[in-house]
Amino acid sequence: VDGQAGAPDDIVDHAARLYAPDRMAQRFHSFENLLLRAMDAQTNPDFHFVVLTSTAMPPQYQTQLRDLTADRPNLHLVISEAANVNDGLFPRLSAIRGDAPGLVQFRIDDDDCLSTDYVARLADFARRMQGFGPYSYSRPNGLLLTAYQGEEPQYFALKQAFHSMGTAVYLPNLTHTVFSFGHFALQSRFPSFLDGGGTSFLALKLSGHDSKPMRPDGQLPRGMTPMTEAEFAKHLARKFSYLDFAALLPWVAAQVQGAPAA
Repeated sequence: VDGQAGAPDDIVDHAARLYAPDRMAQRFHSFENLLLRAMDAQTNPDFHFVVLTSTAMPPQYQTQLRDLTADRPNLHLVISEAANVNDGLFPRLSAIRGDAPGLVQFRIDDDDCLSTDYVARLADFARRMQGFGPYSYSRPNGLLLTAYQGEEPQYFALKQAFHSMGTAVYLPNLTHTVFSFGHFALQSRFPSFLDGGGTSFLALKLSGHDSKPMRPDGQLPRGMTPMTEAEFAKHLARKFSYLDFAALLPWVAAQVQGAPAA
């Protein structure tokens, strides 16, 4: 009973942190300059891209989001009152499914990037898998940039099956979404396939993110290998040519100035 009584205050407090101006400035910058650029640069433009947010988002940010997404015909902006991601996605996915019965779902966060060939490789794989039934799909190879308060940026190659960046699933019966399952759990719930064909994602972890800090002088997760800045820039140019590395670094540095220590 006490927990229920405190819930509204907890929700208000959480919303205040979630939609704080500094945080929203960071998220909108990464959404516009990382994720949207990644989707605009796909070599195969035949995809649907659903952007989901909540009606709890303050009106000025809803307007900003509408302006950013207005002129992209394959982008679906959903501002939902639903209490969870699945309920928010189901109506739009059902509508898309009517025109695309072979719908394969992938996931990506608003501050991550996909390589320019991500959709093309996934679509090619899906064509070859027609008639197979449900399956899950992951491209495990990618890049990771970390930047924490008072520290220089660090660069890594990351090889991790069924990380969240671009993990996909085919569900013939639309009773679940890709978010119905933990991304690491997909490989144990469904027949799973790894596509090792090149670097497929770029992830950023900055001060203020809610993920565990990763540093080369600590215990790095398996599959995470430090890189030099030059090596990182070379890999970035191959599959993420839509990004300006020289412009990315000052923005990353600005995000960690004054941010809570990780």
